[in-house]
Amino acid sequence: INAEYMGVCKAASLHMKTYDIVVFGATGFTGKYVARLLDELPAAQGYRIALAGRSEEKVRAVLQGLHHAGDYGVIIADVASEPSLIAMATQAVLVLNCVGPYRFFGEPVVKACLEGGSHYLDITGEPEFIERMEFKYN
Repeated sequence: INAEYMGVCKAASLHMKTYDIVVFGATGFTGKYVARLLDELPAAQGYRIALAGRSEEKVRAVLQGLHHAGDYGVIIADVASEPSLIAMATQAVLVLNCVGPYRFFGEPVVKACLEGGSHYLDITGEPEFIERMEFKYN
């Protein structure tokens, strides 16, 4: 995430979404890392950020380790619950998906982002998933 991308994200937030960035899977290893990085990244300050995961208790535990914890929202969403994913995506300009492996758990999040009108970003290195999502959802 760089300053230029953050500027694009900020401009898109004018669409009246609740959050500029939602980190989905914030309680996993990578999600915690991303949350800490955003918390420390000067370019991310001033953005409306939420952490999302299956367990409110676990998401709040991640927040405890962040300097700007009081500024972040909490969203409960589960990859096995399409309505919860759509509700999450509807609130976000950008959903940063940290829930893998993506070949098993990525597509419902991509689909929810399309339905919820949010941008989708992940950290996958799984070529099959990338190609399948590009082919299926363009």
